[in-house]
Amino acid sequence: MKKRLFSILISICMVFTMIPMAGGAVFAATATSVTIGGVELNAETPYYHNGTDGAVGTADNIATGSSAVFEPESGTLTIDELVVDGISANGISATGDLTIKLVDGVNRINVTGSHNAIIVTDNGNLTITGSATLIAENGSNPQTTVYASNTMTIKDMAKVNVTKSGGEAQAIHASSITISGRNTQVTATNNGTASGEGNASYALKVTSAVTVSDGAGLTAIQGGNADVPAVYGTVNISEGSTVKAGTDAANAATLDGSTTEL
Repeated sequence: MKKRLFSILISICMVFTMIPMAGGAVFAATATSVTIGGVELNAETPYYHNGTDGAVGTADNIATGSSAVFEPESGTLTIDELVVDGISANGISATGDLTIKLVDGVNRINVTGSHNAIIVTDNGNLTITGSATLIAENGSNPQTTVYASNTMTIKDMAKVNVTKSGGEAQAIHASSITISGRNTQVTATNNGTASGEGNASYALKVTSAVTVSDGAGLTAIQGGNADVPAVYGTVNISEGSTVKAGTDAANAATLDGSTTEL
């Protein structure tokens, strides 16, 4: 079964490359502030309000009507129908560990220029949790759409849709990625036309493994160049979970728990 599935992947130009696990664990402090569209939230100004009539969103100390609340004690950013649209700055950025909690509705981050939709740096871990939807998009530039310099975890029925329009960068990039929980769904699409390795335009890139477990689903699409793999790194799939990968959603190959590792 494994040989047959791997042959299918090769035939449609999707290569899952085995990468050794990175040696040693890396720990980071919890983020004490977070920036949304260039506006900083911290203990003194924990609330963010969407802009109205095309205006840029603002930070203040008034909770009423806020679309984002930051809790520096836990490094948690709770978002509720957050809209960061067409901002020429990183959509959400933090130094250290950050948890994004999705409360309700559709949260959308779309950035222009050479920026990331979401970026967590300095060995930071990124966790996305909650039962709502997060859409993250950026353009044809050398910046990854959603990036964590250490691990990334998506869980608890979160619906995460990440798109990279073009350029030599990834849709999602982390040292490792864990997607878990029934009804947790992640879609990563990269339409970049770069070829070869290095900064090639993968839908997902990890230095160790992508693990999909406990009934979660992952769809990885490389729509810009059929010679570039949709996923770069090891893929682990538990029973009851599925991974779809290919050059478009309609023709993506489906893998399930019977293929425990590629």
